[in-house]
Amino acid sequence: MKKNKTTLSRRQIAVISVAVVLVAGAISAALLVQAPPPKISFPLTAGIIDPLAEEIPNPLFVKNVTKALETYGFNVTYDNGTLGVDFFQNLANYNYGIIILRAHSALRADGSTVDLFTSEPYDPSAHLEEQQNGLLVEGFLNYTDVKTEYFAMTSKFIENLQGNFPKSIIIAMGCNTLAPGLAQLAEAFNKKGASAFIGWNGYVGNVVTDDETENLVNKLTVNNETVGQAIDGVWDTWFGSKMECYPQKAQDLKISYLTSTFSGASNAQSTTSNPWQRGQTSSQTILQIAQSGSSVPATLTKTEVLQGSRRIRETYLRTQPQLD
Repeated sequence: MKKNKTTLSRRQIAVISVAVVLVAGAISAALLVQAPPPKISFPLTAGIIDPLAEEIPNPLFVKNVTKALETYGFNVTYDNGTLGVDFFQNLANYNYGIIILRAHSALRADGSTVDLFTSEPYDPSAHLEEQQNGLLVEGFLNYTDVKTEYFAMTSKFIENLQGNFPKSIIIAMGCNTLAPGLAQLAEAFNKKGASAFIGWNGYVGNVVTDDETENLVNKLTVNNETVGQAIDGVWDTWFGSKMECYPQKAQDLKISYLTSTFSGASNAQSTTSNPWQRGQTSSQTILQIAQSGSSVPATLTKTEVLQGSRRIRETYLRTQPQLD
């Protein structure tokens, strides 16, 4: 028996090909719609980063700021002593909702930008790749009789960090961190995910910046003020500088907005009986660290501190406060 053969014309083949392409496109589009971007959670964790702890110690500042943050529900980690380039290279991986940078900053010699100091002494033979690529520069402190040099981080250093700042609020306590027309540092943090950058638009004394930053944290947490309300009228009258924020829209930001909008459910539900086996980041412990002049307690290594802080990052010290 002769078998019938079914053949397709070129037109039929073309129609089928188009249909396959359309179906594949529809499936791809559906998959894209069904796969929302990963949610960014604002963590109730805070880092007080204090490279000035040895040069200009202020344990009372550390205690009071820690207390205000803990009262709101933040877990607080305090880092002090020699905080070098290696420490700051991981800054965007520490998952801090609030970062308080108690560190020097300075205008570049040509007035083109502002750089943020580490407390690692400058060595022209160290971190060569970062120096050659403009991530690190030599920073000078010359406000005393003895001139000292440290590695200073550029805005490019911040832009090239691994990780991100999850809707974080950055408080940069040093001079000129938001000098007029020189917002490169603030922009770099913003590009890495920070929701607000708070700094000074000129020079500031160490006593003033400590006092006003303590007041700022109290306003943001205890009083639940917006960033704009918290920095309103904050001046260093000696230098004529004031606190400002970046970007402009950050003035309307409240911590309660960040916690209610961007906090994951795990933040409020995670608990642990003893998250840090050999110590916890309570205000008492942090005050002891600050007063001792050591980076960490003698019985606790730096690695253990970092591991312990990661374990308790998502744990509240108390029930989340009532939101607006």
